[in-house]
Amino acid sequence: MSELDEVGVLHMHLKSVTRSVCGLEELESYRESSVTHVLSLLDPGRDVGNSLSEFALTEHKVIHFHDIIEACPDHVLPQPEHIFEILTFGQTALDSASDALENHVLVHSFMGVSRSTAAMITLMAQAHPERSADELFAELRRIRPRAWPNSLIIAYADGLLERQGTLNTALRRHYHLQLEKYPELGPWMVDLGRQREVYMASQQHGIRN
Repeated sequence: MSELDEVGVLHMHLKSVTRSVCGLEELESYRESSVTHVLSLLDPGRDVGNSLSEFALTEHKVIHFHDIIEACPDHVLPQPEHIFEILTFGQTALDSASDALENHVLVHSFMGVSRSTAAMITLMAQAHPERSADELFAELRRIRPRAWPNSLIIAYADGLLERQGTLNTALRRHYHLQLEKYPELGPWMVDLGRQREVYMASQQHGIRN
């Protein structure tokens, strides 16, 4: 079993991986953090500029789609192929980790709230199929306290990783906990057209901290 300490270091058997989530404007703050792998999830037409120019990266992957959960004109909805790209990135990071080399995987989106946190859950579920979905979401809250993962990304990840609905169920519990701690997230998500996710939180029973 892996353990997560208070600074978000995920120890995986004999391999050690540090996992971080941030927004686009926070990237430069990780310049001295020995980041090895960066996954950028951005709107089509947007890039990271020079934010990573001083990073000594093993890999940088950029995937473009909008942070939406329903089809919208002139927007790119997350698709299964996007999640497959996330999983391919994750496998590369796992394969390159060793006793001698500690990988630091940094996932970011524009705000570091939704796409990036959904991708982080996907990567953790990929790396740790033995761990429960609730454990993974608890770790996510320690890594990125205001995480509000995109529910469509989670649904696709659940299917691709054959989690049998457990990620989706745990996501409802996660939303409930987040609204209890950060109630301002609810109106924000409604304004973004994500009211279905707020409703998912209200359906939840049997909350686990």
